[in-house]
Amino acid sequence: MYEDSKKIIFHALESGINFFDTAMAYQSGTSEEYLGRAIKEYGHREDVVIATKYTPKSDDSIDSRTYLTECLNNSLRRLQTDYIDLYIMHMWDYRTPIEETLEILNDFIKEGKIKEIGISNCFAYQLATANVTHNHPEGIKGAEATKLKHVDTAVLATELELSEEEKQYLEEPYQPHPLVGVMATNTK
Repeated sequence: MYEDSKKIIFHALESGINFFDTAMAYQSGTSEEYLGRAIKEYGHREDVVIATKYTPKSDDSIDSRTYLTECLNNSLRRLQTDYIDLYIMHMWDYRTPIEETLEILNDFIKEGKIKEIGISNCFAYQLATANVTHNHPEGIKGAEATKLKHVDTAVLATELELSEEEKQYLEEPYQPHPLVGVMATNTK
């Protein structure tokens, strides 16, 4: 499996893609391990932008600083690197005040272990709260790839030019549609 992943990563690099997004939760850390190993074999860490995500703690048996430090150090070890370019909160942490989380992440930046911070899977008001608490610039773009053709499609997308009409259509507010089908309910 590693050889397949390495082939995709090397193809992406040879095609001009240098942004890789992974997470501690993807395949229980194996995704980070494979990426780290491939980048080390590639030999040019400084030419690659690595983003990885951590998941919020599931209970209060450990304090937030200890938990986040363990998450970060484990990701650094699996990725075989001294720093992470973009460290992302995978989802909102309802157990830890955002001010505390951002203070800890800011300390990691000061230590040189991460360069930038981000968040995914949150509500707009949560992102607004985080931005008010810690003014963080945006701007990194990337593509996820599990097949060689995904890399090729991402490269081709950089050459895409949309008409003004297409841009207007894509910027229109989303209009929800009625849900049809079965949804599982989490009763916990």
